[in-house]
Amino acid sequence: MDSDLRRTATVMAILRQQIADLLPDPSADLEVRFNNALLNVAVNRLVDAEGRAETATMLWRLADALAQPGGLEPDSVVELTALDG
Repeated sequence: MDSDLRRTATVMAILRQQIADLLPDPSADLEVRFNNALLNVAVNRLVDAEGRAETATMLWRLADALAQPGGLEPDSVVELTALDG
């Protein structure tokens, strides 16, 4: 794994722990909406940092990775900011 993907994996591990700490015993009504809210926060952050077109490109790359046979493993790191090859 190259250094950029390794750093991304490290940040993912940190975020996973922080997310687990956010709702250690969530009420059912909040837990149901948590993933949707988290994705909205992430996308809005990307739009602010990268712009709409780059965010759309990143989300397209993610959708493409998810659509591949076998999908993604839970700890998969997908490079969304650069083209492969």
